[in-house]
Amino acid sequence: MDKDKLLQSGISSRAILDFYKRFEEIGGENHGLIITVNGERVYEEYCYPYGKDTPQNMFSCTKTLVSLAVGFAIEDGLLSLDTKIYPYFKDYPHKPNKAIEELTVEDLLKMNSGKKFSFLQDMTADHAALFMKAGFASKKAFKYSNNDSHIIAALVTKVVGKPLDDYLDEKLFKPLSIKKPFWDKNALGVCVGGSGAFMTCSDLATIGECVAAGGMKNGVQIIPRDYLEKATKKQITPSKTYHADGFGYYFWQDGETYRLEGLFGQFSVVIPEKNTVVTVTSMHPSDNLIAVTIQDVLVKNLFNESQDFDALDAYLIERDRKLRAISRPIDVSVVKNAVGEYKRKGKISSITKAFTGFTNGLIANSIHSSYPSRPSDSIDDLRFNFTEEEVEISWREGEVNVKFSSGLDGKPRVTPIKYLQWTYDVWSYSYFEKGKLHVVTRPLNTISTKEFIFSFRGNTVKMTTKTLPDFVVFCGYNSVAGGTIPSLPVVTPILVSFVKAACSITKIPVKIKKK
Repeated sequence: MDKDKLLQSGISSRAILDFYKRFEEIGGENHGLIITVNGERVYEEYCYPYGKDTPQNMFSCTKTLVSLAVGFAIEDGLLSLDTKIYPYFKDYPHKPNKAIEELTVEDLLKMNSGKKFSFLQDMTADHAALFMKAGFASKKAFKYSNNDSHIIAALVTKVVGKPLDDYLDEKLFKPLSIKKPFWDKNALGVCVGGSGAFMTCSDLATIGECVAAGGMKNGVQIIPRDYLEKATKKQITPSKTYHADGFGYYFWQDGETYRLEGLFGQFSVVIPEKNTVVTVTSMHPSDNLIAVTIQDVLVKNLFNESQDFDALDAYLIERDRKLRAISRPIDVSVVKNAVGEYKRKGKISSITKAFTGFTNGLIANSIHSSYPSRPSDSIDDLRFNFTEEEVEISWREGEVNVKFSSGLDGKPRVTPIKYLQWTYDVWSYSYFEKGKLHVVTRPLNTISTKEFIFSFRGNTVKMTTKTLPDFVVFCGYNSVAGGTIPSLPVVTPILVSFVKAACSITKIPVKIKKK
């Protein structure tokens, strides 16, 4: 932390400290925070074990990248805001009607298609097919929907004649000196429009800084200014479930600020009046709580001139200390029982999948809800291999083989593993408690933590899991906003409780028997 830079810029260290504390109070984790004033980064801090070079899923910040791709396609003469999408996708099965024939690019950018959407739907297939097949709501109005951004991504891919990530690499990433990000794709190889671009906090800040500068970088116009002016202005009023005053072309407006926003707390907030950008990467299951905390605790108080550098330093030191793994004695009896190979017992996997569509594996189910690439089966063929300082754990999830090391000496291990389309850095440590082996894992490229608790008895191991973000809590927060259940007086809380009860089946212990 450079105190002189903060003082010269007028940024309040007290506001930063209050933000950190409040985010912790609501049960969230801050992974990175960058504050840029007049084009200069005056504050940049990361929370262990995340760092400047740790890419994470940007979730719906991906939508903003898709919006910028539309701006480039318009500049290239390939699209316009009035372009109708129907001619490009009319061969897909759909119910013919005037509403679908009249949908324009701008309708989709404003989340105003009127198409129904559920965040629990299967996104592994063809996004265009999902969009065309979906029904219309009874009343056309703002409805935040991954489907709208999916079809835009598919449309841009069609008109530019190349993969969306390649197009943006040429138009946006290379000009901004951003390494081309990994971008999740559907079964047809089309970039996901609603989520799936993996970038660092610094990358996200770079894009926010360029947007704040009117699309310019080092005196060069990167993003088309005319499009950007429209995209960042209020185009439609969002529904009451969102903490925002307006919505542009995949930009949110709140008071005099606007922002890129992604699920679980990936934000880059532009404060035009102060020529300032606040970029946050984090984890919390409620979009509304995150937005309120960032906007009302940090952004609104950023220039209040209140300073407390000593308290901020002390907080960061203590936060780091608490997050470091603690070494505990090895439980020899547990190790002795654990050695060997195990096969899953029972059919919990199929039950879980029937209720939720998601399996029990390395990645938290709440995170997988936004991924088109998912394992086809739950954990099986489990094996433990102990040394005095670590345990190597391996298992299979359908066609995916998982193998990583976990520190038993108080020092986490980081293991790069190929998991579906990408290589994840799995940070992990383990400890013994009351005759059980606890394995704490963070696939750092996601924003999740998953703790596996193994209880050994005879030839059987019982596995339970704890996850952050918790899938049940996530569904409770997002089942209404995501369109899974309707927003109705009195009835909605009852429906939410049913959704949470159904999803809680993912917490049922899995029994795995020694081969």
